[in-house]
Amino acid sequence: MTKRWFGLSLCALIALLSYLVLTIPASQLIRACAASNIVCSFTRSDGTVWDGRWSGVTIARNNQGVRLSSVGWHVSLLSLISLKPELRLEVESDQGKISALIVQQGEQFIVTDVLADLTVVQPMFSAQVVVNAPYVLADLSGVQQVDDARVGVFDLRVNTGNSVLEAGAFSAVANGTNEAIEVQVRDGGGPIGASGDCRLFVPNYECSLLIDISRLSDDNIRRGLESVASPLGNGQYQFDVAGRF
Repeated sequence: MTKRWFGLSLCALIALLSYLVLTIPASQLIRACAASNIVCSFTRSDGTVWDGRWSGVTIARNNQGVRLSSVGWHVSLLSLISLKPELRLEVESDQGKISALIVQQGEQFIVTDVLADLTVVQPMFSAQVVVNAPYVLADLSGVQQVDDARVGVFDLRVNTGNSVLEAGAFSAVANGTNEAIEVQVRDGGGPIGASGDCRLFVPNYECSLLIDISRLSDDNIRRGLESVASPLGNGQYQFDVAGRF
């Protein structure tokens, strides 16, 4: 009887502890931010630390921050047994959505299945950007390695100051390390052709592109492009741009 009572009591205690651990409110993750020297705040918290969502989020580190509409996550409890925590993350902001599967290995993170659909607005251009990245290596200081990330750029509009060029669609492939991410730009068959290379030194970027408008006969576009690019003849222009995201 004593052994049976002890066994039942132990099972009840384990069940209670499991319940308490599994139902830790998502708001308690604020402590993890502090432990990582990251400043986090939110206006609403739902779910648990294992499966939850923050809304109205502000995240900052080293005096650089970002505001997000929501951050949602799901932790695979089975992955904790192998000491390689697996996290499904979904982020939404005014610019769009990003989702990814993140696996921790020591102090680094392997990020796979990255899908992003973003609206990028910069002083000289705006575009809809879709990203599909099969492998990214990162740590708390930022991205360390990117392999074969596919980038699609749609509805690209370039502001020349006097007019807006409807440049159309382009595709790109990104590879690189924390020193620089190399992006090869390819013509996507839009009204304005473009090819060349961009280098990302997050949060900075620089691009050197060959622009081809031989498929167009609009003099306004030609004059507008000449105000921001160097003519090479035969409807081609050299376009160099640099800036900060």
